[in-house]
Amino acid sequence: MKSNSKKEMCDFNKKEIASCIFSEEVKNNVDNTLKSFYGVKNIKYKSLTCGIGIEVSGSNNFAIIRRALVNLSGVPNETISIMSENEENLSAFYAYLPNKNKYLYDDFYRK
Repeated sequence: MKSNSKKEMCDFNKKEIASCIFSEEVKNNVDNTLKSFYGVKNIKYKSLTCGIGIEVSGSNNFAIIRRALVNLSGVPNETISIMSENEENLSAFYAYLPNKNKYLYDDFYRK
């Protein structure tokens, strides 16, 4: 199906980029590491129009969790945005936003 607008095409490509970066292998590595070393109980990934959402629960080591997400996925720090962090509920929601990676985004859309 052909997209009728540039915005729709950009949204589709952001999802596609996020799915490539957070492949099943990367997700498994993130899950195993966060659960084994940082006390995380549950991790859920959600498709977003702008990338991918990462819901983490069971730990309040937010800075360490975010750093681990960056290191394990290999994405630049600025591409993992903090959407919420709740110490009381021991939960956090992060978003990987490929459009915040200037080099990847510019190269992808230059074509």
